[in-house]
Amino acid sequence: MRRRRATGEAKGHPNLTPMIDVVMCLIIFYLLVGQMASDQRSALALPRSGTGDDHADALAAFVNVRLDGNTLALDVDGVPVSLDQLGRAIRAAPSVHLRADAALTYERLWPVLDELARSGVRAVRVAAEQSTGAFGEF
Repeated sequence: MRRRRATGEAKGHPNLTPMIDVVMCLIIFYLLVGQMASDQRSALALPRSGTGDDHADALAAFVNVRLDGNTLALDVDGVPVSLDQLGRAIRAAPSVHLRADAALTYERLWPVLDELARSGVRAVRVAAEQSTGAFGEF
């Protein structure tokens, strides 16, 4: 016996479950990548500069330096370290991106630069916010 379909009845419904699974995986991926990117860039008021480039080395270590009360607070790629541990924390990195608070004077930053030099780092890039003023005004 043959079965007859009623007129106007749909022949099938598309299965949306795989598409929803893919979209959810993409959302989770972008949330995780965004979180990892924000970890290496802590909230620092960087010095301003009218020159420079946007070069970013994927293998570089990010060293954040800020004042915590009257002492220097350091972290390498989001992990807090002391000045004595800085050399061991960045040994595997071919270069260093130094992100220092704009309020730090050179005298306060000198021990960090000295420790980087003693640990064998030859390339230190200093991060700054790009000035948007005319003619490179600060």
